[in-house]
Order: sequence, then structure tokens, then C-alpha cells
Amino acid sequence: MPARFAILFVVRPSAPSSSSTERAADKSFSTIARERSCFGAFLGEIVRSFLAAVSFKSLVSSYWFGGAVFGEAGHINIGADRASQSQVVGDFVRAGANVTLSSDVVSGDEAYRANPFIGLEMSISRQEYGGDKSAPVLSPASAAITLEAAIKAYTVNGARQLDKENELGSLVAGKLADFVVLDKNPFDVEIAVIHQIKPVATVIGGRLVYGKL
Repeated sequence: MPARFAILFVVRPSAPSSSSTERAADKSFSTIARERSCFGAFLGEIVRSFLAAVSFKSLVSSYWFGGAVFGEAGHINIGADRASQSQVVGDFVRAGANVTLSSDVVSGDEAYRANPFIGLEMSISRQEYGGDKSAPVLSPASAAITLEAAIKAYTVNGARQLDKENELGSLVAGKLADFVVLDKNPFDVEIAVIHQIKPVATVIGGRLVYGKL
């Protein structure tokens, strides 16, 4: 029997997409990309100077970290120099911000990228997921985070952002028993295969709702 690993996720559910929603998202993609890239870039310029002095919370869409799929929009809209300092999540973590990872997927075609295991892998590698070690690394490479930090960003940090850290986010006596059991321990596999990890059981409020324990 393969080793199993239990982990709790706090994941924002995506709203069901519709054809009109998808058309609107496609129509406004350039504007969305420009705003999002500007936010990542400008915050990267100021984060080192005052982030540690304020109570800062950051929600980041981890499926942008690869750069290869969506990075071109940033270069076009804000220029290569600023785009090269985009999505500096590692700076946020090191400065003490409460960083959470999730997804802003808005279309059915992109829904698969909301997979948190894709997000975990890309947070660590800053490369498009899939195992190609020659894939471009989203600059700056120093903005990558550790697996431990990425897991916290999907779990306990999310609960803290919701002001529910006393109820959710970690497996502690007195909190809700919400967790998944995985087919592999993410700490025991190569970074490039983290996206392949699958849940084999899901427990919500102490009740098994999927799979077997």
C-alpha cells in the first residue's frame, strides 16, 4: 500500500462558469492582466521598505507563478523591467506577511489550473508545472517559497485571513476536523511531480465524504 499523507486545505470554491461570464472574461483579459501585473510589480518595489511594519495580508493566484503561460501580458502592459519583479510572494513571506494561495480562474478552460497541487509545485519552482526543468523561471527566482510555506498558504494562513484560525486551518484538538488524505507525501516526492498528487479521502467536520480511510 502506498504511503499516505494527511493535510488540510482551505480552498476558495470557484463559482460555476457560464458562456456569458467566459465571454466577458475573455473580452477584458488585457485589462485584468494589466491591473494584476501592476499590483504584483509595484508591490514588489515597496514591500522591502515597509511591509514588515504593517499587518499585511496577501492573497496570490499561484497559477501565475510559471510565467510561461500568462507572463507575456505583464511584459506588454507594464514593461519587462517591472514584469521581472512581479508575483514576489517570497518577499511577502520573508517580510512576515500572512500569505495565502488560491486561484482566480474564471473560465472552464482554465478550471484545471485551480488544482492546489499545481499551485504548490509552481510556488516552489516558479516554473510552469509538468516537470520540464528547462522551462523558464519566473523572475525573480528568489521569490520562490518553500513547500512548508506554500502548504501554510493553502491552509492555516487562509483560516487566519478569514479570522477563523481558532476553528479552521490546522489539525488541532478543538478545531473542525476538515482534511484530505493524499496518495503521496509532498515532502517525499520531487518538486516536479507534486502536481500529480491526488486525494484519496476527504473528511469534513469529522465525517468521511469521499474515498476511504
